[in-house]
Amino acid sequence: MSSCAICEATNGNGLAVCQTCATEFTDRLSWLDRIGLPALQAVAYRQVNLDRSSTRVARTTADSQPPINETALDLYREVEQWLQHLGGRIGLTPIGWDRDGQPVSVHDWAWLIPHLIGWSGRVWKLPDIADWARQLTRLYERVSAMSEPRTERRLIGVCPTCLPETRTPILADPDTQYAVCPACGTFLTLRDVRAAYLTSAGVLHITRTQSGAAKWVQRNLGVRIHPRDLKNARQQGKIHPRHIEGRYWEWDLTDLLAVANRKQAREEENQ
Repeated sequence: MSSCAICEATNGNGLAVCQTCATEFTDRLSWLDRIGLPALQAVAYRQVNLDRSSTRVARTTADSQPPINETALDLYREVEQWLQHLGGRIGLTPIGWDRDGQPVSVHDWAWLIPHLIGWSGRVWKLPDIADWARQLTRLYERVSAMSEPRTERRLIGVCPTCLPETRTPILADPDTQYAVCPACGTFLTLRDVRAAYLTSAGVLHITRTQSGAAKWVQRNLGVRIHPRDLKNARQQGKIHPRHIEGRYWEWDLTDLLAVANRKQAREEENQ
């Protein structure tokens, strides 16, 4: 048995990095590819307005703003350069050299990220993989903060990795699916954090109509499901709510989470 090079937990998979850390690393890269960098690029060139203030304010300030958001553009370039350096370290050719003599892949981020994920076995073997993981976490946080709409964040739950000593509160926008714990840097799936938080608070069952349960899932777990998703799962024997009377059922929280996870997985596969 060896220790994970990133989290230092006991690792029995024979690799330098445990499965949890490997998944978190590739999930962050995938998020940058699908969501983060395209959104950040749009912010940099002011193709979107993420400030959810009134349109009147947006119109009155538009003429006074420069055509390019230099802060967003600098971060966009920083992330791409980071990806190019990582690509250079694992030998993604063609390779150039920076002013310090370090290898740098000459590809852009759109090419690099899928290849970094595809060649992740090389990434795990880097002697300083822990440093790369920490850097990626910080870049993810900065891109997320700059590229996502500014809304009032709500309490999702507490970080399961920090429990029970720290109980770090996890705050996020209502439509956000993922977050990074500000204390330990763990990449979190928010619907799981929310479900664990509700369970710890004693919320094991809810009594709702089929439509009400679907709305509850969207509000508390952040996944949009249709009442017929619950009906289909019930008729297929995948979940087992207890009928109360009329249109009301008692729904098990773990059943609702399972439906939400399956719905989210299907949507991600279709993207």
